Amino acid sequence: MTKRKLLLILLMAAALIVMSAFVTGCDSQDDTSDTTGTTASSENEQTVTTAFPATSEENTTESTTSASPVTEPEPEEEWVSALFGGGPLVLGGIPTASIIKESGFNTVILWSVHVNSETADLYFNDTLICSNGEYVGTTMWKRGWETLKEGDNAIDRIEISIGAWGTSDFEAIRTLMKRDGDGEDTVLYKNFKKLIEVTGADAVNYDDESCYDVNATVAFSEMLLTMGVKISLCPYTNMSFWTSLYSRLGDSVDRIYLQCYSGGAGNNPAEWYSAFGTKVIPGYWCLHNGGSEGMSAEQVEETLKRASRFSEGAFIWYYDDTKNLSSPNSTADYAEAINSVGREYA
Repeated sequence: MTKRKLLLILLMAAALIVMSAFVTGCDSQDDTSDTTGTTASSENEQTVTTAFPATSEENTTESTTSASPVTEPEPEEEWVSALFGGGPLVLGGIPTASIIKESGFNTVILWSVHVNSETADLYFNDTLICSNGEYVGTTMWKRGWETLKEGDNAIDRIEISIGAWGTSDFEAIRTLMKRDGDGEDTVLYKNFKKLIEVTGADAVNYDDESCYDVNATVAFSEMLLTMGVKISLCPYTNMSFWTSLYSRLGDSVDRIYLQCYSGGAGNNPAEWYSAFGTKVIPGYWCLHNGGSEGMSAEQVEETLKRASRFSEGAFIWYYDDTKNLSSPNSTADYAEAINSVGREYA
């Protein structure tokens, strides 16, 4: 072999070695690129996972910590099923209290307190009940009112109602407060405080149908509020007086009963709801005069359904009549008529 050929062979071998090294380097670089691509893809997946974390103990803890504090929902207002009653509820003692508790009503309104304009004596209808700051009724009457709030089927609320058609009780209160003031040393104050104590009353109900003096009624209300009771209203007419009084007393008034019978028979709960800016509690007169007048329990239910958007319950006027009725218009039937609407619409 000549030197020239040997040199040519060596050059060709060297070229092959260089080419082999170059190819190997390219393969290695391609492998590195694939690995880098896989890593980048994994990082992207991790980023996505972090942005929308799966549920885990750690993530749940972080979410709970950063969330707004959980607050208890406010309790719903109670659907009111109220019963006005005169002599039987005032003087009936434990037997009457037991009947009322079994009936299904949750509120009892003792009707009606009358005020002597000279002595400030308080009467339930024609019966003297408080005089000179002392209770002068019987132990049986007092025990009956106490029984109303006892046991599993206890009445939730007792109210004492002042006034009525043809009486001048709010005029008498105004006269007494002008003469004696409204302090704790006055007989008017002491008598009402004692009456609230012995009846267990939670509220005082206003059935003013003649006086309509906003300033005097506000002053009287401020006196009562120091005794720890609420105020409820029971209008049948004179919307401007009642809305003005409600505006002045504010949250001190927690219920508005609306008479939708007798002189208030034409009252529309929607109109009074609009005037007060709050729901009302319409009242209906049960069957009376031998069943020739008033509404049956079924009629009360159907009427209340139509008024349910503007109402927070209803009341029945009055136990003195329902106690003489039988099913399907017993006292319990009227309570169920009101309560059934509450279950469906409240």
